Amino acid sequence: MAPAADSWTTGDVDDHLWGGDTLGYTTDVMATVTEASLTLKYGLWNSPDVTFEVYLNDALVGDVLVNNSYISTGPYYETWDVTTLIVPGVENTVDVVALVGGGEGIVGRIDIDYEGVLDADEDGYENDVDCDDLDPTVNPGAEEICDGVDTDCDGLIPEDELDLDKDLYAACEGDCDDGDAGVGPEMAEICDGVDTDCDGVLPEDERDSDGDGVLACEDDCDPMDPDVYGGADEVPDDGVDQDCNGYDTISCYADDDADGFGAGEPLLLDEAEACEDFFMTPDGGDCEPLQAGIYPGAEEVCEDGVDQDCDGADAECAVVDTGDTGANGGGDESVKGCGCATPAAPLSSGLMALALGALGLRRRR
Repeated sequence: MAPAADSWTTGDVDDHLWGGDTLGYTTDVMATVTEASLTLKYGLWNSPDVTFEVYLNDALVGDVLVNNSYISTGPYYETWDVTTLIVPGVENTVDVVALVGGGEGIVGRIDIDYEGVLDADEDGYENDVDCDDLDPTVNPGAEEICDGVDTDCDGLIPEDELDLDKDLYAACEGDCDDGDAGVGPEMAEICDGVDTDCDGVLPEDERDSDGDGVLACEDDCDPMDPDVYGGADEVPDDGVDQDCNGYDTISCYADDDADGFGAGEPLLLDEAEACEDFFMTPDGGDCEPLQAGIYPGAEEVCEDGVDQDCDGADAECAVVDTGDTGANGGGDESVKGCGCATPAAPLSSGLMALALGALGLRRRR
């Protein structure tokens, strides 16, 4: 803050703040203010060292040291930028403090009525209502544009012009989520189910089309089947990779008789390694796992007391019409058989002789 003014005479711009022989030597100090600068004009003769501190509206503008080498007529000038300190249209106060020879200061004050340029940017609005009189695009009649500036001078910057998430994009610049710094134009798409680059299109692999809670880009190898995703329960032997590990789960049975069918509780193995062991098979249902001729689909032998095809029963032999009228000519004679793979047993030589003998006795009668 500038010290309180002493009894120096108040005057207009370029009037002396003090002069004559007040300090015991000749001085000449003046100040002038323009729209953007303050200039101190001074001259000293036969002077000791003097430091001038210059204030504008109680704010320190700068200082200048004048040492005893200034034994000349002068004047000398020092100029400072006061763009942010000058107040157009009101009385601006310049204070100059002279610190003589490192001693106490002597204050001079001048009050400057600075009106300034009332419409510097010539946009039709004077500086009492124009919130930026150096920019013709900013005034009370301007329309808001996407620039982060209070263009219409209503004291508010629209929210869509603010970069709320500090990702260098405002909502009006295409940031579709200005509350998330990871979302904005030119952002790289990631697997999160969000339109990260704000192009209005959610990539197909970031959608959960089947509603199973897993995105295709995460671990859903069939995005149209809600039962298929990483970690789903696997259904063995259905040809479908429900858990997305790259394989269907296969049931493998112990095939101890190597007939291609096994029995017992299966091992559940991935398809790539399933049943590679010689004594393992993906086909179960072997009702006699230690007899190679008995398994599902095996050829059945009728009425032999053995269930070869593992259907739960031995086959009955069927009655087959032979077409023979019989020995007495009285009708058809049928033979019981099943048409299965039941081989006919050949007659022994003894039985053959007995049959021929019986036939000869009948003829004699």
